[in-house]
Amino acid sequence: MKVKSFLLMLYCSLLFSCSENITQDYSTVNKFKESSLRKQSWFPDIVLASSYDLKEIHNLSSNNSYGSFKYTDTLIFNAKFQDTSICKEITLTEFAHQLNKINSPKRPSWFSDSFTETEYTFFKQGRFYIARNKKERILYFFLND
Repeated sequence: MKVKSFLLMLYCSLLFSCSENITQDYSTVNKFKESSLRKQSWFPDIVLASSYDLKEIHNLSSNNSYGSFKYTDTLIFNAKFQDTSICKEITLTEFAHQLNKINSPKRPSWFSDSFTETEYTFFKQGRFYIARNKKERILYFFLND
């Protein structure tokens, strides 16, 4: 009987401790750059020196993710987003359509749930969809492979 109880407890521990969702949280870009290249690949290539408060969650099975980061240097980000070889501007409709395809992971509480054309500009950069709020100096991004 003790063996069955032990095995049941072990099974439950393994079941609830294994998650397909991986989260990342970096207070500074330097801490982000200390992470592995594999972890960095869950962020768009436009993470720059003035970036901070970097967050990301991804699901290993679906290969989908949500992320955000803030920045201080508006001029550098303006140049990046104006360069069409780096980012392509898209519509809110396209952004929302792609965002609504994600079922897993669950959208985190820190990810905006209110995107408007008056507050945000929308881009596609590589595999990532990005919403930029110039006033708040924050980028939200997601991946839906």
